[in-house]
Amino acid sequence: MTTLTPTAPSDAPAPAVAPTLHARRGIPGLGADAATVDGLVSALEDLGRAQRESATATARELGCARSSLAVLRILEKNEVPLQIGDLAHVMRIDVSVASRQVGALVRDGYVVREVGEDDRRARTLALTDSGRDLAAEAFGAWRERARDVFGDWSPDELQDAVLQLRKIADSVVRHHDTPDHRATGKSTTA
Repeated sequence: MTTLTPTAPSDAPAPAVAPTLHARRGIPGLGADAATVDGLVSALEDLGRAQRESATATARELGCARSSLAVLRILEKNEVPLQIGDLAHVMRIDVSVASRQVGALVRDGYVVREVGEDDRRARTLALTDSGRDLAAEAFGAWRERARDVFGDWSPDELQDAVLQLRKIADSVVRHHDTPDHRATGKSTTA
């Protein structure tokens, strides 16, 4: 029978591992290595999936489409009625997609289209009473889910998370709102 004995660490250097293309070139404009950037992208993907899953569960519980909840939340948060183009911009979707989503909410009695006071051709969107109720119910469900999910986080951890998530969202929005990116839909960095 052969017995394996641990060996002492060698003073020989570890074998060289070929760096990835990004590691060799670096990541332009970032003060982080490729592994950190890859970790950020992966974490954002995971967060996006988790958020969609949570929103889908809430929508299912309330008997409506997930996309409807986003429209209701935006209309609820705004202090003035929005036109469809403004809603599409806030949601970062095409006007035709926003129009279809709003059409379903109008049909279900949650949203009304109103004639603009200043421009009779303009139509603004407003929540009906049942739309406000559904929006409040959805936000209450999200708040309750947040209590369950983050109940063991300290207030400082929660505040730090809020600040970092807002910083991430602001950076992404700012990037996508650059003239070059809006015109081409492509990144403005190399």
